[in-house]
Amino acid sequence: MGDVTLIREDIAQLGESLLTPFDGDCLKVASYDIRVGSLVFIAYPEEEGGVTANDLLAIEGKNMVSIPPGQACVVRSLEKIQMPLYMKGHLSLRSYWATQLLSYTGGPIDPGYKGFLFFPVTNISDSPISLRYGEPLVTAEFVRLATPASSPFSKDEILTLRKPPGVPARKPYDPVKMTIKIEQLDKKAASYEPLIESTRRIMDSIVLGVVAGVAAGLIAGFAVWLFTQLPGGTLVPAAVGLGVVLALIVVLLVVLLVRQR
Repeated sequence: MGDVTLIREDIAQLGESLLTPFDGDCLKVASYDIRVGSLVFIAYPEEEGGVTANDLLAIEGKNMVSIPPGQACVVRSLEKIQMPLYMKGHLSLRSYWATQLLSYTGGPIDPGYKGFLFFPVTNISDSPISLRYGEPLVTAEFVRLATPASSPFSKDEILTLRKPPGVPARKPYDPVKMTIKIEQLDKKAASYEPLIESTRRIMDSIVLGVVAGVAAGLIAGFAVWLFTQLPGGTLVPAAVGLGVVLALIVVLLVVLLVRQR
């Protein structure tokens, strides 16, 4: 028998032996919603204070933190997890937060892992996103393995973030400013369209003029040659050739005038 994903009843039966504190309201059909814990680390540029640890429980009356546009942070889970050796997990962002343009790539929970979970998330929207203590953030799926792991992920319980997130070397690009710059570039590109169209018309006219000139020369030359084969001298063929050239020039001018309108 292969690996089996735990359903609601299986997770409920494990209860606090798997997740502490356990809340039945977080149970889904085949998953459990992990909630926002008390600590949120936001990585600001050095000139804005660097990494800031926010204790949501210490913010009176709010218990929440606002993530600015373009900023990344690490959220510590409310629940501590105790994964048996015969089980693994998979984390993914709840769809609600994805629609708010909060980004999280997800990840595994290894057999034998014990402690809090840490979620690196990024606000990729153009507005601040608020995270409130105790609200569901990430969905966890649990899988019973066909064969238990031979050794746990770690012998020691991981209770805190071992290393804070790195501080960006430069300020993250503001999505709002990026949108404004794109709009400015669009307007600037649009302002060049008449010049581009005028240049295209000129180039087309030059090409047409060259082609018409070559054609006129060939026709005139042919006319001259044709009439020199007849008796009567060279005045007639010369006049005919000149007339042909003039006619082609008139036609060319008419075409050019029509194209300019």
